[in-house]
Amino acid sequence: MHKRLSEISNLLIAPFKAVLSSENLEKAAELSKAFVELAKTLQEQGKDISFLKPLIEQSGSLLGVLCSPEVQVISAGLPFVPFAIALLKYYREKHQTEPTLEVCVAMIAQAAYLENCQEIVSSYPAIIWNNYDITHITQAVNKLNDFELDYQAASNAIACFHKSELAKAFNTVLSARLKVQNTPSADIDILTQRIAWDTHRYILKACIESSDALPQLKPTFGEWQQEAERIKQSLEKWTEPSQEAKTFNVDDQKLHWEIYDLLGNGGLTPEIVKYFMNLLVNSDQFRPVELFKRLENFYVCWCDGEFIDAPPENFPQKKMRLLQEKGIKQGQRQIDIYAGLNVMILLLELHRYGQKQNNEIKKQMTFYPSGKLQKNSRTDLLLRIMNYNDCVQLETFNTVVRLFLSGANLSGANLSGVYLKDADLSGVKLTLKFS
Repeated sequence: MHKRLSEISNLLIAPFKAVLSSENLEKAAELSKAFVELAKTLQEQGKDISFLKPLIEQSGSLLGVLCSPEVQVISAGLPFVPFAIALLKYYREKHQTEPTLEVCVAMIAQAAYLENCQEIVSSYPAIIWNNYDITHITQAVNKLNDFELDYQAASNAIACFHKSELAKAFNTVLSARLKVQNTPSADIDILTQRIAWDTHRYILKACIESSDALPQLKPTFGEWQQEAERIKQSLEKWTEPSQEAKTFNVDDQKLHWEIYDLLGNGGLTPEIVKYFMNLLVNSDQFRPVELFKRLENFYVCWCDGEFIDAPPENFPQKKMRLLQEKGIKQGQRQIDIYAGLNVMILLLELHRYGQKQNNEIKKQMTFYPSGKLQKNSRTDLLLRIMNYNDCVQLETFNTVVRLFLSGANLSGANLSGVYLKDADLSGVKLTLKFS
């Protein structure tokens, strides 16, 4: 069944208005369990129920608040995701039935996009988010309100938001909003791409927070858990010793293909990495040094272009063909980039683990993303990797890796002109030491 975004928003917000007409959220929380977490969130922020007025009074899609001339969305700190979850839970209580997947995704995706937008755009002080004439973007808002979401489109948004039609519709409105602020076109492209990419992380977080109350989202969370378990099992399998001395059951050639097959279709998210790493380090089958060495060997080969430059049918081409057979369009360079960056993420995680161990393990598990420091010169490897990534899509490296860089050893790395806005650089070694 197709439903317009404006219809879905009104379906949930209209009955919500009556309950929230109460003077305080504590009374609303007494009327419905759906409001308990929302009340807690507002209380922690020192806000009262009037703070939700911009969201409650939306007559179209929830994302329309982004274009409201009266609302300073970026600086307001509105609790978009808790609000959307409360809406869905209240619908369930009121109707004694589960909201459809389309309804769940419509609200969660809008809230996640808004919360992500709020975080990212607020870090660009050059963008002045002030009042303006709404007539300049009425067409974009109306088009969004009329966007029809069916089961397949909702499933696509959950599976890979930045590639979905829903993401394109959201980006159109955000682009229009930024244009009336005279934001440069190049900045608009960067911002919309980045926000679309990162929104999946917020959607996943919302699914986790609401999965106990909303069964429609449980399959999504279940699929996420299965993916994490699959990655954990592969990492264990890759270091299983064979009966022959000093070899593994999975040889290098098979390992390299399995890396492309497992990690070549999209960037890993912090949530899924944290989940499978927790499983891995508590497993009896975790062989950290061996795993680090095998992945490091792949990384060195990848950096040298060994896989993308191999004759047909090479691993990126094979993965591309298999994805195309499933109706998924992904170029071989994109696959190559994802495989390499995801391995970099795994090495960064293992590096952080290794640095907490004894000196011998610490020494064996030190990862240099830009290569080891060369005498009297900086290393250019990481800069070349970033440039290669940007040939396919700007900010690919920053989008995929920026949240995994804490504690990285970048000593001596040439980072001239590198864009790492909002990257987690806590504990990063950046000093240049000549030996």
